Amino acid sequence: MDACLDLLVPRIHVPAGVDDVTSRWAGENEVVPRIFRFGDIELRAYRAGNAPDLVLRHLPPGYVHDDWWIITAGSVLDALEHVSGPRGVRGEPERIAAMLLELLEPVSAWALAFQPECERIDEVIIGTREAAVERLLASIHPPSRIGFLAYGG
Repeated sequence: MDACLDLLVPRIHVPAGVDDVTSRWAGENEVVPRIFRFGDIELRAYRAGNAPDLVLRHLPPGYVHDDWWIITAGSVLDALEHVSGPRGVRGEPERIAAMLLELLEPVSAWALAFQPECERIDEVIIGTREAAVERLLASIHPPSRIGFLAYGG
């Protein structure tokens, strides 16, 4: 899928079922990017200074700090697009949604950006984590492919 999915969080929480690949070989050393796997899905975490300007521009000034993390999750979109099709795996979108919610759950402030073609945010939503993930699931397939940035906390 030609789209981007980014999560911005002040700290990384590794949910059950997600393998922290980086910590297995780096130990306590901070290595960037941090790599996580959730089945076939790969997530990469970078310091928020690497966040796309398009995303940062749509957030209130000072909302994201340099010590935050940006988790790029494009493979989540590929997995959702694949399993949501006519031969999709039943329950897979719900499992992926639960993983995304767990990534966002323990943090007080967060942002989730879905950008079709990796270059478009059509609307900004202030709301709950659940509403952001629901919106993502509804925005995967055309014609409902509206880019959005949701944040809260």
